[in-house]
Amino acid sequence: MKLFSKYSCSIMIFFSGATFAEKLELTCDDRDLVIDPDTSLLEIEAPNNTLLTPDKTFRDISYQKQDEIIKFRVMTEYYIEGWAIDETSLMAYSRLDFVQDEGLDPVKKRYACVQTPEKALPDKLPRQKVGKRPRKRGF
Repeated sequence: MKLFSKYSCSIMIFFSGATFAEKLELTCDDRDLVIDPDTSLLEIEAPNNTLLTPDKTFRDISYQKQDEIIKFRVMTEYYIEGWAIDETSLMAYSRLDFVQDEGLDPVKKRYACVQTPEKALPDKLPRQKVGKRPRKRGF
């Protein structure tokens, strides 16, 4: 019986020390971000608002976290976009550098991000019409 109690206590101590972090979902201007602290990866959705960025979602982008600031880069063949997001104030800063045109100045923007609210599930699903069964033919 002593072995069982020691084993169960060790399991309880192990699980009480474990923390489960939730995904942070943000909306910065027209871009949706999902930050996963467990895997240190994020997703960013780029809307189709310019010729450079077709409607695309970049997945599995690694980020670095220093204190409360999350930093990451989105790299394509046309541009490199660097981001810095402050988790406490939800302020973001981005810098867009063009790869092929060195003569162009980088585009710098500040965003006031908001946490994306969870979508509530409907109480009842809408009723769907059911088609009629075919008549029996024959005998």
